[in-house]
Amino acid sequence: MASGDDLEALAWAEDGSVEALRHSDLPWLGIMWHPERDTPTAEADRKLITTHLGANP
Repeated sequence: MASGDDLEALAWAEDGSVEALRHSDLPWLGIMWHPERDTPTAEADRKLITTHLGANP
């Protein structure tokens, strides 16, 4: 699946769809996240949110 010249796929679902990507030059990170999956929020997700969004779920 093409994502554009400046985008790099980082993670894929079992069906091959891209679940995470980043821009090669800009500080952009795109992540498919489903908060309804884990209760309470998984520590890895909590760290990701805190680091990139400055929030604490």
